[in-house]
Amino acid sequence: MLVTLAALLLGLAVIALILGLIQPKWVLIGNGHKTRAKVLLIYSLVFVIGIILNVIALPSSFEAGKKALSDKNYEYAIIKLESIPSDDKHYSEAQALLKQAHLLLWPSKLEAAKKANTEHQYARVIQLLTDYPKKEEGYTEASQLIAAANAELEEQQKQKNAEAAAKEADAAYAKAEEERKKALSDYPECDSKNATEAVTSALADAPLGRVHGYALIKIKNAAELSASPAERKCQGIAFMNDGNSYPIMFSFARDGEDIMVQAQVIGL
Repeated sequence: MLVTLAALLLGLAVIALILGLIQPKWVLIGNGHKTRAKVLLIYSLVFVIGIILNVIALPSSFEAGKKALSDKNYEYAIIKLESIPSDDKHYSEAQALLKQAHLLLWPSKLEAAKKANTEHQYARVIQLLTDYPKKEEGYTEASQLIAAANAELEEQQKQKNAEAAAKEADAAYAKAEEERKKALSDYPECDSKNATEAVTSALADAPLGRVHGYALIKIKNAAELSASPAERKCQGIAFMNDGNSYPIMFSFARDGEDIMVQAQVIGL
């Protein structure tokens, strides 16, 4: 109760001081002269009262240590009980409680570490057991738990590194694929109308067309053999003006600013 009252007084004093220094009438009541000096005097006094109540309300080191021990907070209990001077009336009892806290500290840490281990909180295991004394019972088990936790953390780090490397590789592949597709965008798709028109024109200008009179009617089953920024290679079945069909290989490649077309009708 006193702790709550002290906190309220301290909070009230701070807020009132801030507001009162801005405008005294906000925090002073009555009809008297309202000045910042009066605000400072009144609420400084309230602040001091709050601090005094807070000090009074705080439990002694002995009580705090005793409560911490009952709450199984052995480390805090040891800190509070060790701070009690030898001339304190509770010194003898505090020493007995201190011995009890020391006796229970490491077994409790070992149990907490076991629980953390089952919950895969390996960093917590190491934190709890790192300074486990060799003379304490359970030291061997604590050492084994630390070793296992370190191994698990190393494995987790390896997995994280592998995942990071995989993400980096995926990003690099995606970037390369994007650049490849961008470079390939200048070449017509193997089964597109533009590809057929380009091959038809190329064959017409070749000796096969100019000298022998062959002409391409259409390409069926056109498929991509390979594709790179340098060249796209395709194959398919060419239907020619002689009424027959032949395997055809054709490709598109960049020559400076131009796209060059090469085609070979197999069997002619």
